[in-house]
Amino acid sequence: MTYDFVVWDGPAPLSNAHARSDYQRLRAENPSTAEPTQRMRSAVNELLRFFPDLDMPGGSASPWADTPLIHSARGSVLYVRTQQAKSHQARDLLIAVARDYHMVVFDPQQAELVPSAGEVERITKFQLPPPGGLDVHVNALLTEEIKTGRPMVTILEHADSCFYLQWMVENGAVTLEAQSDSRIPMEHRLSSTARDQMFSLGFETGDPNWRQYWPDATTNLDDVVKVISRVFYEVRGAQAGQAMSAHRFPVPTAASQSAPSNGAADPASSRIQP
Repeated sequence: MTYDFVVWDGPAPLSNAHARSDYQRLRAENPSTAEPTQRMRSAVNELLRFFPDLDMPGGSASPWADTPLIHSARGSVLYVRTQQAKSHQARDLLIAVARDYHMVVFDPQQAELVPSAGEVERITKFQLPPPGGLDVHVNALLTEEIKTGRPMVTILEHADSCFYLQWMVENGAVTLEAQSDSRIPMEHRLSSTARDQMFSLGFETGDPNWRQYWPDATTNLDDVVKVISRVFYEVRGAQAGQAMSAHRFPVPTAASQSAPSNGAADPASSRIQP
């Protein structure tokens, strides 16, 4: 019996849904005849430094199911079959090496990223898609965060306007906060028209941030997604192709017992304050 993992060199997916899409695309782009890239060869060599190939000295303790391991690499993708009884050893090593090489680890059996959503902090850089595209990303993120049942915070940053928007999913509810003008350079602050747009979207202004709260994230999912998208495209005037980043992290259980307040975090503090 084996347990499989897939490692690839590329941008970190925003969610499990996007990881599944990337996995299918990369399978098509990296056929069995594709030679491993130099970066993938380096990553494989690092894996073998800890657990050598099965037919090499010390290989009897290795978790790999195939040898040589480099033959499992196709272009920028590595398909890792492991002995099921030793899969946890392989998983831990793959996570460590992938972090060093800025690669992605995917579990095709569970169809999810490794570690799974909600377990660890993730920072993803991406380009803003055309209008409508961000809706798909945000819907996937929120759906995943609701499913985990664990308090999660996501911060979306738009570097070109020195602006960020963040939300927290906790106990089935979602708190959405947009950065106040007091934290933005003068040239990027909201016009009176933009402020009116924020009010029309349902935001309440306060110190320090604009804020909305939905008690049932699942029922109001479409509304939350539309508000987030409209803030970036309509209010902030963001353009497709501009740099974005998503910072996602679980909130420590002890810190999540208090009800959300009007306070909000700066990306540097990385937490909506209770």
